[in-house]
Amino acid sequence: MLVTGDLAIDESVFYFIGRQPCNDTLFLLMKRGSRPQIFVSELEYGNYCKMEDVAVRKLNRQAIESELKSVRGLIGINFSRVSLSQLQRLKKYTKARFVDISGEIGERRAIKSGEEIKKIRSACRITQEIFDSVPDMLAKSRTEQELALHMELAARRCGTNLAFPVIVASGRSSSIPHYEPQNKKIASGFLIVDFGVKFEGYCSDMTRTFFIGHPGEQHENIFSCVMKAKAAAETLCVAGTLASGIHLAAEDIIFNELKQKMMHSIGHGLGLLTHDFPQGLYAGAKFKLKENMVVTIEPGYYGKEGGVRVEDDVVVKKKKCLHLSRAPKDLVRL
Repeated sequence: MLVTGDLAIDESVFYFIGRQPCNDTLFLLMKRGSRPQIFVSELEYGNYCKMEDVAVRKLNRQAIESELKSVRGLIGINFSRVSLSQLQRLKKYTKARFVDISGEIGERRAIKSGEEIKKIRSACRITQEIFDSVPDMLAKSRTEQELALHMELAARRCGTNLAFPVIVASGRSSSIPHYEPQNKKIASGFLIVDFGVKFEGYCSDMTRTFFIGHPGEQHENIFSCVMKAKAAAETLCVAGTLASGIHLAAEDIIFNELKQKMMHSIGHGLGLLTHDFPQGLYAGAKFKLKENMVVTIEPGYYGKEGGVRVEDDVVVKKKKCLHLSRAPKDLVRL
């Protein structure tokens, strides 16, 4: 049983029914050997009633109580997306025991189907097209917030939503990884833009570093080092590789050349969420990559010269990763 509502959205509901995530209040019940049932409010019933693979019923307490009372044994529920008060109310309706299936759901969602990869690829394509328009947008943007707004409008015009708030960090502010764009003039120096869209529920997550003005040799060397770390990490994005090894390979290059350890993990899973399954690819990660996981690779350096982060999305394969996006190899000057 999976529950979603205004206070706790469970993306796994939409993973199983093949529908884009939204804020509907609904229950998804899946029983062995029977057709999945989805209970939705009368206000939303018209949006779901034509679904073919799921039995759609109107949501009310009596219907849920009746279903739960009929269960003997165990009821699996996603503990990571249900509140304590919700769980306590559900327990009143049944003598069955609730068990946490969040781990099993995560393992399943971590491996992407061909259709899921196709949607993420489309999200990446749209994102890259918008990144290609950044020079034109910059000519119309005086401030960081204005550039972020132009990118959000471009995403809307493409029929997509933002996967997360746009990051536009210029000058010294580029040394803050999760910087919030300000109503201030775009400064000279490094310009980090972290941006992604949602296409049919699936996310892209890409970062590009530009340079406003004329970069010096030191700036070029920093960018080159980050790109070298990125290439080393991507080479290791094959089935069977220990996730921590990917992080350490990139970090070793940045530390040896720039004397800084990475402030964040080399990447993370990507899917219905920007930070999806599998978990982060960090120095202490114990899991191994599996074929058809989709992950980001995003090495970064943040110093007094500003910050550089370059991020692409890849599919794990047996011999070498499949790129869903490719950043320019050279530092783009604007």
